[in-house]
Amino acid sequence: MDETFPVKMTPKEFEKLVRKFLIKKGAGIPTLEVLHDVKERVDEQEYQIDVKATYELLGGVQFVVLVECKHHKAPIKRDVVVILKDRLLETGSHKGIVFSTSPFQSGALEYGKRHGIALAQIIDGRANYLTKGQDKEIDENDSPMYILKRQSIVPEGIQDQYIYPEYNLEDLWE
Repeated sequence: MDETFPVKMTPKEFEKLVRKFLIKKGAGIPTLEVLHDVKERVDEQEYQIDVKATYELLGGVQFVVLVECKHHKAPIKRDVVVILKDRLLETGSHKGIVFSTSPFQSGALEYGKRHGIALAQIIDGRANYLTKGQDKEIDENDSPMYILKRQSIVPEGIQDQYIYPEYNLEDLWE
């Protein structure tokens, strides 16, 4: 794999990669629809949504997930998470996720955790959930952070944060 992954892609390519990732991970949901670059109009306001996932569960109840994709070098600020929460409320959506190629500032992490917004950082081609929108206790020996510390590859600025590796995006890279 190219060591610069995913740095050499454009922001739009990153959005499309996240969309593809969500389609692959939601393959078991027959009603799943994942769209890229959606324009949502609510009253007089139009919202641009990087990725929107909809699906039905529980006998036909529709769920909507809004995804914000940030392909930045600078850490992601709290404002990004606040704006996503506002979009969730305005559009009547149920869950928000921010995928980023850079770390999240502490204010963004705290706000995401408090308001149920999942934050995922792409590190070395893997999606690492810094928050899943819930408190989660894990044994330090099973902690991905412990493994990263042992391998001496902890990204600067998140030494004291738990992260939850979930998925390998390299499988989706063409």
